[in-house]
Amino acid sequence: MKQIVLLIFCSVLVMGCAKEKTVDGYQISGTLKGIDSGWAKIIKRNMIDRQKMEVIDSVAITKSSFYFEGKTEAQDMATLNINDNYNVDFFLENTLIKVVIDIAADKQNKRPTPIILGSTMYDQVLKQGAIRDSIFNNPKFDRLKEISESYQAARAGNDTLKMEEYKTIMYSPDFQNLSKERTNEMRKAIFNFVEQNPSSPVSPNIMGFQYTEGRMTKDELKKYYDIYEGDAKKTAFFQFFNKIHDEVFNKFSVGAVVPDFTLTTVDGKGLTLSKVEGKYILIDFWASWCVPCRASFPHLKELYKQYKDKGFEVVAIGTADQEDKWRKAIEEDKTPWLHVYDANTKSKNMYGPVAQKYNVPHLPTTFLIDNKGVIILRQPQKEDLDKKLDELINHNN
Repeated sequence: MKQIVLLIFCSVLVMGCAKEKTVDGYQISGTLKGIDSGWAKIIKRNMIDRQKMEVIDSVAITKSSFYFEGKTEAQDMATLNINDNYNVDFFLENTLIKVVIDIAADKQNKRPTPIILGSTMYDQVLKQGAIRDSIFNNPKFDRLKEISESYQAARAGNDTLKMEEYKTIMYSPDFQNLSKERTNEMRKAIFNFVEQNPSSPVSPNIMGFQYTEGRMTKDELKKYYDIYEGDAKKTAFFQFFNKIHDEVFNKFSVGAVVPDFTLTTVDGKGLTLSKVEGKYILIDFWASWCVPCRASFPHLKELYKQYKDKGFEVVAIGTADQEDKWRKAIEEDKTPWLHVYDANTKSKNMYGPVAQKYNVPHLPTTFLIDNKGVIILRQPQKEDLDKKLDELINHNN
């Protein structure tokens, strides 16, 4: 009798332990609709060079199902690739995760929206995305969406008159103020989450490409770089933040020397930066499709006219652009300074080798340098550039 009681007790104990067992790693069960067989891969993202991806794990798809099991030391957003054809983003975390992907619903959609259960980190990503969407789609900002869509339609139809009409509206103070209001609300939502979750791997993914010099001040770049800790520093986006931080505060900071280069001008001639005549040179990376780039040209024309004969020069580098569109934009904008084309032979829409050498984070990116290539200003605002040129040219001669 004692043996029976002991056996029952041990069985209950084992069952209790089994129920309390925690997952030591990730277990991902996937169900596909529209695909019976093939391969599923988990791909680690690279936010510095998005052409370089690392396959973490791969499994066979059998009867429309797949199963991954493993452990990650760096919980982070990752990509789930199906048969080298379809991609979905999910959060690779050490827990039980169920994924359902309906490919049959729209086989032309290469990035179908998955149903993901069990991932608390992915739930946080979705929640923050919904908050940003609610700000972006707030009816008080409908005017921004309306004009932007109208401009894109005019651009697609090559309607230059309409494009000019909409650009005039987009550059107006009222439109710009409304746009800044929406941007500030989005920034506030992002910064609040980061401040409340400095060690979460979700946090850098919510910050994302907001962490660039054109979208944050130098003080903000320093503050939010220093705020991260623990698992947040193991993410792909934090590696991107590392790169931006190093460029802004070290490699391409004020006082550093920019790399020399030789590119082809509009006339087909070679132009070498170190041979450009001028005491002060503004290097301006831009593209025909970049609205803020071209919006800066009218004021830059005024500066160029004012200081051209006093030693000021502009070298505008067209990059991540199609050459015919780049040439057309130069003609349309009637920009009188030096233009060179930074071509990417592998992809017309990617940065060229010089932009890559300068680690250009976005367009526009600008540097004011002296005739020895020393950086005087990095990404100056209009007012900063005005003030510095006045100081250098009018008060130092």
